[in-house]
Amino acid sequence: MFLLGSVRKFYLYLEGVLFDKRAMIKDLPRPVFFDHINGIDWLVNKFDKKDLTILELGSKEVTGKSRLKSRLSKAKYIGVDISEGDNVDIVCDAHYLSKFVKENSIDCIYSSSVFEHLYAPWIIAEEISKLLKTGGFVCIETAFNFQTHERPWNFFHIVDLGLEVLFSEKFGFEKIDGGLDLPVRGRFSLLGPKYLRMKEVYGLMSHSYYVGKKIKDFPTEKGCKHFNWLLANPSLTDKNNIYPSSEDNKTEVQVC
Repeated sequence: MFLLGSVRKFYLYLEGVLFDKRAMIKDLPRPVFFDHINGIDWLVNKFDKKDLTILELGSKEVTGKSRLKSRLSKAKYIGVDISEGDNVDIVCDAHYLSKFVKENSIDCIYSSSVFEHLYAPWIIAEEISKLLKTGGFVCIETAFNFQTHERPWNFFHIVDLGLEVLFSEKFGFEKIDGGLDLPVRGRFSLLGPKYLRMKEVYGLMSHSYYVGKKIKDFPTEKGCKHFNWLLANPSLTDKNNIYPSSEDNKTEVQVC
């Protein structure tokens, strides 16, 4: 079995060298500075300053020590999680975050691998906006083309454009950075329908990223405390940003 496993790993490595680049879609946006490898460095360099406060949403140390808190020496750190544990200062459901943290008191909110576990991420966006000072930043890394996990609390795997909708200009945010990172190779299993078996899927990316700056509080309509999420329609900001007009039966699917 050891020999068979070694041969398989060598084959997969060789196959990856030859074909991984072919599976990429070149025009997919990639983060410039807030990505999986460099994101924490950028965040620490920008926000680890005296009199600044950083809140980490989903701070419980599950797979190891916090990559963020251990790097901070000047900024105030607040760890928030839905359950008690190491590196947790406040235990709460993030959908009620403003009941536990003072509004307009946070300079940066950071979240890694949390948004896929939120049952109403648009409510979280509102809570984040309430907590952030005007000029504050939200920095999000979340699963996209990633395995289902921590079920039954695994709800939304959000593409980068979904994060942009949650923190849109109409909502009061300016996009600073974002995109997709961590390329993945994928194919349909032999256990699936015959016509799909072994067919490769192009353009898979494991995680989505977004950095936004709060420009203003989100607007509300009379008698309502929530944002009108129909205003998040990207066509309202950019008239050229419309659903592609190609008919489905005339469009080539990215499968080969």
